[in-house]
Amino acid sequence: MIILNLSPGEAIDYATFNASRDRGAMTGEWLSWCQACSVPEIANLFRRCRIPFFQVTGMLENDPASSSEISAWLAAARVAFIMEHNRWA
Repeated sequence: MIILNLSPGEAIDYATFNASRDRGAMTGEWLSWCQACSVPEIANLFRRCRIPFFQVTGMLENDPASSSEISAWLAAARVAFIMEHNRWA
């Protein structure tokens, strides 16, 4: 299991957020930033259930470190899939 803890950017723009009058848009914006709040709960659940997991933390875009780490996990998953479906003739 890989938990992705990715925020939309470096920091929420509170001035723009607080100036908005559209409560629906404000809720959507808040939830996009607040998704990281669930990561400790998910991690705790996995630990209690003894499910091994890893976590990638960073930004959704313009974050070379998290992008590189996700790419590495995807490459590893591809290798595992290929090895699982190998046929020896």
